[in-house]
Amino acid sequence: MNTFESIFTEENALKTALIIIESIDRETTQVDYDFYFRQGKFVSDDINTWIKFDTDEYPLLKDMLNVLTDEEIEATKERIDIFSDFRDKVCEVLVEALKEPLIDKLRNKVFGGKMNKSACPMDGIKIKNFDITDVPESGRYLLVVKKEHPEGEIPQSVTSELYEYLRSLENEEGQVNIKQMSIAMNEFIEERRKSDDEKFKYIKSVKMKRAFFECQVEIFADYSMVIPEVIR
Repeated sequence: MNTFESIFTEENALKTALIIIESIDRETTQVDYDFYFRQGKFVSDDINTWIKFDTDEYPLLKDMLNVLTDEEIEATKERIDIFSDFRDKVCEVLVEALKEPLIDKLRNKVFGGKMNKSACPMDGIKIKNFDITDVPESGRYLLVVKKEHPEGEIPQSVTSELYEYLRSLENEEGQVNIKQMSIAMNEFIEERRKSDDEKFKYIKSVKMKRAFFECQVEIFADYSMVIPEVIR
């Protein structure tokens, strides 16, 4: 049986960092980025890249999550410090021992394999944070609602009803995946429209967009391009 002290170790921090590197290439991992170029110069905020994934495919991380959510384990100051040190070690390993594979995989992911190291060396990279936390199934998604209403008429909000129904789907017996939830959500909207519910009068459909994951790495990466010298 894992204890807090036995699982959040320096050895497991190294294993966790290796899992993060391996996860980047998986279809279930979401890599988001936010930066742009102005007159050829790289422009970005302090954090511009996020690696997001769940623990399902990684037994070690699943065990960690189970320990973190165990109500019988008291969150003492010592354990908070242990967890903080563990997260810092994961970030340290990523930016030092695993810097090259991290940069190569991010460059390939962000630019779709169309950029090489000589054109975008990504020398400046900082790991700002690593976190692992429990996220209920219904809380992992943003609902994008499509509305069609006459000009000048503002439709009523149905957000609370949609999220309440989404939570009810999670509580049903059996595993419900995102495709099944999406179908059920749109059937729910259609039923409410047919029942002449005024709030749903102009609601046409809803899409579910994955937004929250159990594991997240926050990064600043310098995606500046190397401009070739002009040969005279």
